[in-house]
Amino acid sequence: MKTKIRKENIKVGFCLLGIFLIFYACADQNEEKDAGQKKQDAGPGGDGDVDADSDTDTDNDTDTDTDSDGDADSDAGEDGGNECNPVDEGGCKWRLMFEWPQDLSDIWGRSSDDIFAVTSPRWPDDEFPHSKHCAVLHYDGDSWEKVEISEDEYMACVTMSIWGTDNNEVIIGGREGSVIIYDGNEWSWLAAYFLSNNIVDIWGTSVSDVYALSVADFNLSGIIWHYNGLEWAKIYDQENHVPLKIWGSDSDNIYTVAGLKQAGMDVLQDLLLHYDGESWDADDVIQEADTTINDIWGASDTDIFMSSVQYDLVDYSETSTIWHFDGSTWTRLKNNITEEIVELIGGSSAEDVYFSSRIWDAVDKELKETVIYHYDGVDFSRTELDCPWVVTGLWAGSEDEAFASGYELGSKKGVILHYSCD
Repeated sequence: MKTKIRKENIKVGFCLLGIFLIFYACADQNEEKDAGQKKQDAGPGGDGDVDADSDTDTDNDTDTDTDSDGDADSDAGEDGGNECNPVDEGGCKWRLMFEWPQDLSDIWGRSSDDIFAVTSPRWPDDEFPHSKHCAVLHYDGDSWEKVEISEDEYMACVTMSIWGTDNNEVIIGGREGSVIIYDGNEWSWLAAYFLSNNIVDIWGTSVSDVYALSVADFNLSGIIWHYNGLEWAKIYDQENHVPLKIWGSDSDNIYTVAGLKQAGMDVLQDLLLHYDGESWDADDVIQEADTTINDIWGASDTDIFMSSVQYDLVDYSETSTIWHFDGSTWTRLKNNITEEIVELIGGSSAEDVYFSSRIWDAVDKELKETVIYHYDGVDFSRTELDCPWVVTGLWAGSEDEAFASGYELGSKKGVILHYSCD
């Protein structure tokens, strides 16, 4: 009798357990449906933003559709209508021009109808296979297209920085010492002797006069290399110096921004180096402590611009400065830009210069806003971008027209921004 009662109790117990599991599963499905509906209602950029890699589609979707060849067909135009790309009311402003599934790291152009952009390096996986998203992109004045640079798909997956010349040449530097050049006819690799280092910036006067800044992932120093068309040679190798930015007006007038690196500390970009064709000399233009130099760019050897930021390590605040060099003296062109980190510089002349700036929450470590300044030779104007876009490169072709590469914060989608007056 006791055995029978125990068996009946076990049967009842299993039945009750089954009912409970069915009820729980149904409730969980309803919660998922409600959450999904909230995500769709929020739309891109809202509190319930759909993940960039999700297959979910909404009426306001600006996701990039990638075809079988890996080319992107962007649905986001200059007449968007969602929170992150509001309805265009005309006038002069930065507009979302193009989207790519992978974040972009740099941009350079020869004219407004001949512009190149490169993706950030990314190792292959199921989500980002080489053939789909690693790319060198080109704009011909009408549309952005993926450039077929080689049968070796790996070439487009190492890119980090790009530069070019007026002779239809393009120079690209990237991971593991990769350097790719376009000589006006075809793309090819340059033999590199610094395989363990990454090319963080590159500049040159031609494909036979290339300067590359290489930094190892886990090293306290970097190297400046020169390529003469036949071979690479070290032209600067100083312990604890990490060169990160380079610009020149000619091969005997080159400036490099270098960080002073110490073990256990972040790179402090507080050293400006000048190369006269024979040797490198340090410029002591920056005197303040806890100050970094973020970028340098020039319209000529007598019109050079530089950005720096001083950090208050007690109050977690930043104060940026924009500098100008007239050929003999560095002066503060715009001083005391508080609570902003002015970074990248690009322009078409000394009267048409752009500066990207981040408003950063140092405590929460979050990007609040991206701002782009414009200098017309006399005054500065300030434009706040519509979306949480991180700018990685700036290039200007003419007055009232400029381009920026970057990515959307969170989704890491690559974006090309276009400044124009409509």
